[in-house]
Amino acid sequence: MAPPESPYDPSKAKLEGISRSLDSLALDPYDGKSSSGFNPLRFPGALGTLPMDVMWMILDEIMIGDGPLTYSAICTIRKLSCATNKSISAQMSDYLRTRKSLRYLSGKLGEVKWHPWRDTIWGPMPLDNSRRPYIEPLSIKEDVDTKSNLLTEIICDDCPACFEWVSKRIHGLECSGCNENGWNFVSLAIQAGSLSMLKYFFTKQPETLPLLWSFSNYLSPTIDRPINIFIHGRKVQFIAQLMEFLEPRLTKINCPEAVRNGISETSELNAFTYELSKYRSSLCRFASPYMAEKLKGVGLDLCAFEDAYHAAIFNGRDFLDYLHKNSELPKNNEHWFDGKSPFESAVEENCLESVRWLKRHGGDEIGQMARITLLNKVASQLTDESEVMLQELLSVAEGVMLGHFESARLVRAVVRGLVPFVKAEANKRDAGDSTEGEFLSWKLRQEDRAIRKCALILKVSWKTIAIGGNSVAQDIVPPSTGFTANLAIAIQKFTSASDTAQLAGLQRLASTINRLFI
Repeated sequence: MAPPESPYDPSKAKLEGISRSLDSLALDPYDGKSSSGFNPLRFPGALGTLPMDVMWMILDEIMIGDGPLTYSAICTIRKLSCATNKSISAQMSDYLRTRKSLRYLSGKLGEVKWHPWRDTIWGPMPLDNSRRPYIEPLSIKEDVDTKSNLLTEIICDDCPACFEWVSKRIHGLECSGCNENGWNFVSLAIQAGSLSMLKYFFTKQPETLPLLWSFSNYLSPTIDRPINIFIHGRKVQFIAQLMEFLEPRLTKINCPEAVRNGISETSELNAFTYELSKYRSSLCRFASPYMAEKLKGVGLDLCAFEDAYHAAIFNGRDFLDYLHKNSELPKNNEHWFDGKSPFESAVEENCLESVRWLKRHGGDEIGQMARITLLNKVASQLTDESEVMLQELLSVAEGVMLGHFESARLVRAVVRGLVPFVKAEANKRDAGDSTEGEFLSWKLRQEDRAIRKCALILKVSWKTIAIGGNSVAQDIVPPSTGFTANLAIAIQKFTSASDTAQLAGLQRLASTINRLFI
């Protein structure tokens, strides 16, 4: 027999409704202007006219609820304490002085674990006598997503007012502290994108600022530093606004803090800029022009970075335009590591818009052999992007011409890029990892793409291009063209490519090569 249902309690329903309404109050942002640093709540309605016992029942339900103290409860209680309605704020003051609320707050806030942050040039200082550099802490993303404890939740919800309220009730709580999982408050705020919390930390306790380039977690000095965290996050607007806030404060960085981290501070280079400069390439990959200007304000000029264009090809046209306008760097300089130009990198990474931008701005000036090598790489790929890229590179309208030898090399690259994959897919079919229908469908798509690539090559080859009214298809080719004059060698390569395709079961591709080029 089912237990009888509890009778409906209208007062409880009203209580829950009021609690939900209070919980949904919007947060008041930190503006740094009022004496307390926070805007008072202009609470609507006539809550202050409720009898005291009803009011206190509501407050018990909000704060105590099912037991654990939550950020939502603290935020609501704190806002009611700051209400412009004097009756409400007076009742709140009385309520927070009651034995029940004092005991509850004291107990729950006493359970909140945090640690003071202390580090040295060799790494974060452990909280006990034994060093623990190899303990694997909870990842910061997981910590932020789960909001592992009350302080983490407040920081992640970007509520400096609640942090201030709690800090008055947790003895010794510092802006430079860390949570029970070892993450300092600055790194948590950066991971969560809590700009108001960072402004609060750096204003309330300026000595917290060096934590930006210090360590993130006291359990391990090898974990990403806060600077790494916000660069990996790629939050463009967040970074720009943070740089704007930091600019007037960087000159006030305590020099011993910089020296302690192994960096000598000078008027040209401070510790923060030094750390940022290590990630210039990463920043160029996603920065907006606005963000770049704000970075310049803290001493990091992306336009002066020698490999800026190599990174900017992954960014987009707006940032490339910004570099073009503000940088004197050449657009075709070779990268210090791999010797490639920005254009070569853009082609290999299938950054089509960047390839087009570089072509319009003279960044595609590379040697003949480098261009042929690029074309071979693109021709051998089996993706839709490679087909579009090859079409961009072999533009008849731009006067692209290929000699018979170069055309043969490209056709051979198309075949050689496809055949190994055909064999691999056939082996998968034979092993039962795919069906005959799946294999044939895949082969048909790839063969069609290879045929279309051959047609693209034909359009700019010696077969269809004429120089000075004479067809380049003749054995005698003007030396000024740079084309190889031995047509027989090219025919051998075409024949070899056709035979290779035939042996791989690509009859249509083999037939196309014979018909178009031989």
